[in-house]
Amino acid sequence: MTQPLSSDLRRRVTDAISGGQSRRASAEQFAVSAATAVRWQKRLDETGSTEPDAIGRPKGTGKLGPYRDAIIARVEAQPDITMPELASWLLSEHGVKADPSSLSRLLCQAGFSYKKTLLASEKERADVKAEREAWEKHRLPAMRASPGRLVFIPSRPIASQSPAGQRTRHR
Repeated sequence: MTQPLSSDLRRRVTDAISGGQSRRASAEQFAVSAATAVRWQKRLDETGSTEPDAIGRPKGTGKLGPYRDAIIARVEAQPDITMPELASWLLSEHGVKADPSSLSRLLCQAGFSYKKTLLASEKERADVKAEREAWEKHRLPAMRASPGRLVFIPSRPIASQSPAGQRTRHR
């Protein structure tokens, strides 16, 4: 969507018209269409201002507008909720289907920001803590004792393929 022409240009065109110049002549002088000069002068005569109307939908309207407070309350109650989880909650509780990106945009406009924590929230759960302690007690010492047994598995496929039955060797 294009932006409205500047208020300064609008004022200069309407000042030229008020100064006795025809609408067409002032439009030609300032390189705008004659229809634009007519609309600006008409707006000045009717409202006393040449300022453009606001562009876009007013804040708080739209599909999610009526549910904004409920969405914010839900996020404050459960700060680690994901956008897809929030979307499914909104559908089940209020019957409104919303894309996760729309919910994210609404929360950003409400002042929320997504920041990763330094520690995973699951780290303090009892089952995760027990698994981590067992790993540190049994697996980690074995890995440190024989690091040559560790195998690096790349996240991307290796470009050069080796013949069947043979290992790819680093050159």
